[in-house]
Amino acid sequence: MLLLIDEASKGIKKINKPAKIYLNNTNLLFAYCDSSEAGTVRETFFANQVEHTHKLNISKQGDFLIDNKYTVEVGGKNKGFKHK
Repeated sequence: MLLLIDEASKGIKKINKPAKIYLNNTNLLFAYCDSSEAGTVRETFFANQVEHTHKLNISKQGDFLIDNKYTVEVGGKNKGFKHK
């Protein structure tokens, strides 16, 4: 039911708590939450679609790091290139 996504790290830091916790898919998000922000829905959907076939981590530069190679920023039409 949950997606636990860690930061890309090595050594003892891997044992630490997950960087982000998502519900497994958007259906669960809508079933259990009265209201959800659009960004959370987008990130949940993206994580659900990618984590089955690729190594997915949280990125310091964007939202996700795929296969320790690609940084992805999941955003809407008003989202800029700077990550908060």
